[in-house]
Amino acid sequence: MKLNLHSVQTRLNGAFALVALVGVAAALAGVIALQSTRGALGEVVDEAAPMAAAAGSLEAASSAITGELAAFARSVDTVDMAASEARLRTLTRQAGDAVTRLSQAGLDNARTASLTELLDDLAAGVEAANAPTAANLDARNARLDAIAAAISERAQAVSALEEALESAGQAELETFLRLIIDLNLILTQYAELDGALSADEVADVEARYELAMDELLVNLAILGDAATPQITQTSEALISRGEGPQGVFALRRTEIASETAAADAVEDARVAHAMLAVDIEQVVADANALAESARSNGYNAVLSGQILLIVMAIGAVVIAGVIGWIYVNGNLLRRLTRISRTTTALASGDTGQALDDEGQDEIADMARAVAVLRENEIERLRLASQSEAERAAREQRTKAIEALVQEFESTSGRALEAVSQAAGEMEMAANALTESSHSAAGQTAEVNEAGVLAAQNVDTVAAAAEEMTSSIAEIAQQISRSSSIARSAADEVSGASADVTALSEAAGRIDGVVRLINEIAEKTNLLALNATIEAARAGEAGKGFAVVASEVKTLAEQTARATGSISEQVNGIQSATGKAVSAITAIGTVIREMNEISTAIAAAMEEQRAAAEEITRSAQEAAGGARRVSQAIQGVDAAASETGQCAAQVNEASHGLTQEAGTLRTAVARFLEGVRAA
Repeated sequence: MKLNLHSVQTRLNGAFALVALVGVAAALAGVIALQSTRGALGEVVDEAAPMAAAAGSLEAASSAITGELAAFARSVDTVDMAASEARLRTLTRQAGDAVTRLSQAGLDNARTASLTELLDDLAAGVEAANAPTAANLDARNARLDAIAAAISERAQAVSALEEALESAGQAELETFLRLIIDLNLILTQYAELDGALSADEVADVEARYELAMDELLVNLAILGDAATPQITQTSEALISRGEGPQGVFALRRTEIASETAAADAVEDARVAHAMLAVDIEQVVADANALAESARSNGYNAVLSGQILLIVMAIGAVVIAGVIGWIYVNGNLLRRLTRISRTTTALASGDTGQALDDEGQDEIADMARAVAVLRENEIERLRLASQSEAERAAREQRTKAIEALVQEFESTSGRALEAVSQAAGEMEMAANALTESSHSAAGQTAEVNEAGVLAAQNVDTVAAAAEEMTSSIAEIAQQISRSSSIARSAADEVSGASADVTALSEAAGRIDGVVRLINEIAEKTNLLALNATIEAARAGEAGKGFAVVASEVKTLAEQTARATGSISEQVNGIQSATGKAVSAITAIGTVIREMNEISTAIAAAMEEQRAAAEEITRSAQEAAGGARRVSQAIQGVDAAASETGQCAAQVNEASHGLTQEAGTLRTAVARFLEGVRAA
């Protein structure tokens, strides 16, 4: 492939290669600086740090050996001594390992030999303390065993003395008591040996022991045969614990001598540790100096690397700045900016800017391509202007069709909406008419029922009136015979009183029936009024229903007037009943005036008969009126049923009209969609 020096790619690659070379040089400088730093850190890690750590371990082990040796010298039993001895061996081995690590870390042979010699002296001190410590422990154990045996012997002697005291005389009693005191004093001296820390103190305790022993022997001699063999033997055994080389005093002297020898060994070990500490301190100082030197070398290497990297970085920045300012900014960006302005103008529709680039690189190729795009854009605008007129004509035609479609859609929509609304209103009116006819049918049934009941009650009134007429006739017969049957007047008065009471009750029932008929007439009048209103709402379909309602209203008014007349007659009956009661009461109290009262009663009975006949006639008329009301109500019920059927037909027709309107609306919508799609 031929290298084109005029190519932007070749020039940029060359610039990047130059910058990359500067970066590689900077990286090499950094690697060299890091290598120097690594060497310095290697000196610290491989020599100075291990040497300082080993010296610290040696110093710690040496100090621990000295402390543990002192504890070893103070061992109180074999277990404690064995544990301390094991720890000393471990610490000595650790100290030897530390010296070995120092030699491996680079410590010179002379200093290593000196440390080894001092460590051997420290180990010799440990060995020197071993024998005195063992001897001290043996002597202590033997002394404690002797004291324990002496305590047992003292207890046996005191027990034997206490038995002898029970049979002793006055002269022997005091000697026995002194003998017990001497035994206690000797045992006390044995115990005081623990507080004797030197040979002189042991001699003082031993002198007090000898005085107590002499006094004990004198007291035994005084007792003679009074002292039992057990007393003599146990006392002599107790005394023997302090005699000879195995006596407690000799053993205590051995302990003190062993403690002194062990203390001397510990002191020798401390001296060896002090000398070892001096050498260790020097080793630590040398290790620190080595580490400081390595750190200084590392710092210098890092500083040199930093300076070199800074110089390389400045050089890279200068080279990059020169390339960017002269070539990229002065050449590439300037030409690319012209191309950008031209393409932006083309994007916004401006084709008036020309673009000329005489170069031979990729940017010149881009400029020539943009010029071709400019020519193409000019041609496109010309063709777009030509097609704009055609598009305007098509839009005008489309708008005209859309206007016609919208007008047709609006007109048909309003018509269909009116039809739907009218159908809805018809359906609502039909539903209301159906409900009204159902309500009227229910109410007429109630009125018919009430009319039948009223007729039955009126028939009952008529029967009661006829019965009352018969009673009045019977009373008249009784009155005509009253003058001849005076002795049975009281019985007849009682019967007349009962009949009059029945008459009063019948009159009350008639009054109740009259009120019931009056209430029925009022309800009938109200129903007729409601039926008239509903017929008026129904229009032409309710005219026949309105005529029937008017007739029902007229019959209700006639019924009201008839019940008023009946009420007046009932009031007359109640008034006559009151008079009859008064007359019968007078008959009962004044039998002497029977004839005169009988005449009055006859006249009253005549009036009652006439009233009963009037009640009978009025009741018959009321029964006829009630039957006519019932017949009229049946007519109203038939009219209401017919109205309900008409309303159902209207409801069905309006529902069908609503469905047809919906079908028509759907068809119109499909038609308009087809027109718009076309």
